[in-house]
Amino acid sequence: MRIRKSVLQDLDRIMEIYAHARQFMAQHGNPNQWGPTGWPPETLIRNDIAEGSSYVCENDAGKVTGTFFFTQGPDIEPTYRVITDGKWLDDSPYGVVHRIASDGSEKGTGAFCINWAFAQCGHLRMDTHGDNTVMQNLLRKLGFTHCGTIYVQEDHYPRLAYEKKEETKMEVLQAIEKRRSHRVYQAKQIPEEALAQILKAGLQSPSARNHQPWHFSVVRDAALIQEVHDEAARMLGKNGSPRFADPKFQIFYYAPTAVFIFGEKNFDWTDVDCGIAVENMALAAEGLGIGSVILGLPKAAFRGEKADALRAKLRCPEGYDFVIALSLGYAEDTKEPHELHEEKISRIG
Repeated sequence: MRIRKSVLQDLDRIMEIYAHARQFMAQHGNPNQWGPTGWPPETLIRNDIAEGSSYVCENDAGKVTGTFFFTQGPDIEPTYRVITDGKWLDDSPYGVVHRIASDGSEKGTGAFCINWAFAQCGHLRMDTHGDNTVMQNLLRKLGFTHCGTIYVQEDHYPRLAYEKKEETKMEVLQAIEKRRSHRVYQAKQIPEEALAQILKAGLQSPSARNHQPWHFSVVRDAALIQEVHDEAARMLGKNGSPRFADPKFQIFYYAPTAVFIFGEKNFDWTDVDCGIAVENMALAAEGLGIGSVILGLPKAAFRGEKADALRAKLRCPEGYDFVIALSLGYAEDTKEPHELHEEKISRIG
């Protein structure tokens, strides 16, 4: 397959492909993305061709089997300036693909077109309808991150916004520099796609002898999170901690998701390895625009009379115990970076 810019002689073929795409969408549970308005109109495609932003994909025999819109530059797509339920990964110049479609005759046409566009810019944004599960699955497969929701001009349906950017060492350093411990969260839940990436980052953590002595229990049940808090508060309140005198205080800060990290009890490096895993997840969350705070206070809940019951509810494996936890959610607070103490570094040699 190969990609080239569209010319006016391609117009009839392009419109045939869009007609096929509308039929395919309707047959696969997505009748509203393009169907009701006959999107995209021929006048728009003519304009895309005139501006040099319409492309076609040809198979090895020279037949046009796919088409899409592509352009790139700083802040190139006006509808992407407002995003809800999250944020973009990066504000640097990017490319954008719209109106991608194929005639279904060549397997992998969509992936080929998207990969070609990404190769041109290294930073690509796309959006798709909430009912377009085919495109959502393709974007996830190609390494895109679901960043939030945007709205387009042609209809009132929200669109799922996706982004992919070439990774660099500087981005990791930026995540470390930008990350804060957040203690005020929106009630809105984080997307499943983002949670999966955060958990994967935890599983990818290094560990002593590659033992991986951890187990992650993800809790989105607010009542169970509160139950852990209540038991920890009962135990810690015995020590007269003033925070527990405030009825509004909660050790998870009412974040919508909490990750409990349990560790293998009979392994010398469990605490260190679990600490590495929770930091990996916290940095991954920062990279996805999700706030976090690392928590040690829940440990008290697993020292009292309800410890066994809580471990059971949280599906803690036999031979494991609580080590540390992580609250996750969309942060509503801001915080200045902490002061750096260079005197804590000794250089030898």
